[in-house]
This record gives sequence, structure tokens and C-alpha cells, in this order.
Amino acid sequence: MKKIMTAALALLAAASMTVAVSARQSYTAASGTAVLDGKMDDCYLAATPITANVEIAGTEDGFATGTAYAVWDAENIYVYAEITDPVISTTQGDAVFQSDSVEVYIDLLNEEGNEIANVNAAQYTAGYLYVDDNLQVTGDYWAGGGYHFNNNKENAVAVFDVSNKAGYSVEFRIPWGDEFKPAADAKIGFTFAINDDADDEAGREYQVFPDEELASAWMNTTNYGEMTLSADVYVAPQPEVPAEEVPAEESAPVSAPTTADAGIAAALLAAAAAAIVVSKKH
Repeated sequence: MKKIMTAALALLAAASMTVAVSARQSYTAASGTAVLDGKMDDCYLAATPITANVEIAGTEDGFATGTAYAVWDAENIYVYAEITDPVISTTQGDAVFQSDSVEVYIDLLNEEGNEIANVNAAQYTAGYLYVDDNLQVTGDYWAGGGYHFNNNKENAVAVFDVSNKAGYSVEFRIPWGDEFKPAADAKIGFTFAINDDADDEAGREYQVFPDEELASAWMNTTNYGEMTLSADVYVAPQPEVPAEEVPAEESAPVSAPTTADAGIAAALLAAAAAAIVVSKKH
């Protein structure tokens, strides 16, 4: 009996491990180079939409939600996020994450459970109230952490578009750095989050992720989604061109002989017959 119980427990443990592994979300980044302006380029349309609508911090409804897309080239990963936010923050908090902001997490080692300070991973946090004179997030305007962040933030840029009254959008350009060479079908760890100052009083009420198991994303790579760098590029659909209608070949109409024509024909036949008779008599 004890052996049976031990075997059953082992099977349950194996099943729970399988569930944990299968729970990791999968995404695809498209191939392309985005124009960094805070607006969605067509190249993002070939990527997997990643929706953040699960609140980690906060207990009420009415929090910001959003969707992100990623594309990549030999130098950078580009992330575009469009946020729907019922209350647009107008006051800076004590830190960037205390106001409306977006966080992008990458793990170029793609191994769950590592401390981001010790591996090639990062958290990049950008807020539209924390920008330079060009209205961009650069250099010391970045917030975040991790080994990759510390080594590459000087070359990273984020641009916001706050013209949408229903929310805002932001576009990140994050360099791969010297220690990672991107290639088609390579896989990285990836997720993103939204910080929401829901009452405009310089404090974060909500933090929203694609998955409820990401509360420690700022510290370690546990439960990051897995993103495949695809070779797919966006191809605009071509309008359908209607086939040209080719008219059927028309034959010349045949008109019935008129009465006059019929009379002439009869007279000619009669004359021919008479000529034949006369020639026989001779």
C-alpha cells in the first residue's frame, strides 16, 4: 500500500510540474524596424498581441489595461504598448512607478527563476511625466533595474503619445547589447506591466500584468512569458482586382431576304431554266 501511495504522490508531483511549465505564456515578435514616434507602425501587426488586464496590486475595478506588440531587428527590440486608462495621471509621484507608466521586462538568457541583477535581464520603466526636453525617456529618465538595464539604458529610448483622451501609447527601443545576438527562432523571456495612478494623487493604486503570477517580475524572471523572434514580416493585404469581362465574339447578323430580293431570284432562276430548254431544242 505504501508503494502505491508513493507512486501516486510521484505522479501528482509530476502532473503539477507539467501544469506549471505549460502555464507559461508564449508570444511571437515579428521581424521589422519601427519608427520611434509613439504610434503603431504596420510592422507590429505581424506580432502576437499581448494583453495586460490582470491586476497584481489593487483590489477594485476601473484600472488601466493595455496591449503590447514587439518587433526586432539586428540591433534592437521595439515594443509598442497602447493603454486604456480611465484617469490620466497629471502629478509626478516619488518614483516613476508611482505615476502612470509602462514596464517592459526582458530575459535574454530565457531561464526562469534567475535574479535579474545577476543575468542578462532587465526591467525598463517609462512614464510620460518623466521625459527629457525632447519629450523622450532617455538616460537618467529611465527607471528600472537588472544587469541588462544597467549596461544598456544609455542607448535605450521610449517615446509617448498622449493625444488619445482614452489613454496613451508608448514605444520602446531597447538595444540587445553586446552579449546577445538575435536570430530568427531565438527565444527570450518577455512580459510587460502597467502602473496606474487611478486617483491622480501621485501614488500607484494598481499594477497590471498579462499573468497573475508576475508580482516578482521586477526582481526575478519567474513566469516571464516566452517570446520567439520570428522571421515573419507584415505584408499589407492587396485589394482584389475584379477580373475584366471579355465580351463574347459577335457574329454578323444574317438578314432574311426581302420580297423584292426573292422576286429577282425567282426571275433569274426562270431565265436560266428557259435557256436550258432552248439549248436542248437546238
